[in-house]
Amino acid sequence: MKQAALRRVVEVLQAARVNLASHEATAKVIVEELEAMNTCSFQPVDDELLKRQFNAGVLIAASTLQAQHDQPTMASDMLRDMGLNGYDCKPLDLTDFDKQNLRKICRWGNGLKLKGIWRNTDSAAIQTLSATGPDSEPPRSET
Repeated sequence: MKQAALRRVVEVLQAARVNLASHEATAKVIVEELEAMNTCSFQPVDDELLKRQFNAGVLIAASTLQAQHDQPTMASDMLRDMGLNGYDCKPLDLTDFDKQNLRKICRWGNGLKLKGIWRNTDSAAIQTLSATGPDSEPPRSET
């Protein structure tokens, strides 16, 4: 693992065109110093984690679009174009504010479906919306 880290540091130094006599010797010193500070683990990148973080950012951007401009159709189209129709949001750490805006997008935007944003009290509304279609108004409470 240390050899791979050394090779990677050498590649970075070469790519940055650092003018040093020996990239390898410099890389070795850098890696040793980082390990001594215990701040460098050189773990492989978790692609799934990066995808989740990116998708969370896209969902938050759509939530913000809805909150600031009241554009559920535009936000819905954006999420659908990003391939997030049917996406499970439950593993993400979304705020209640974002979940509320994403629910609005699903209710009023072109039939977008997201999982993990609905409260148990929304289940009747979801079933009614599924039966009537996205263009109809959501059920109103009788209070």
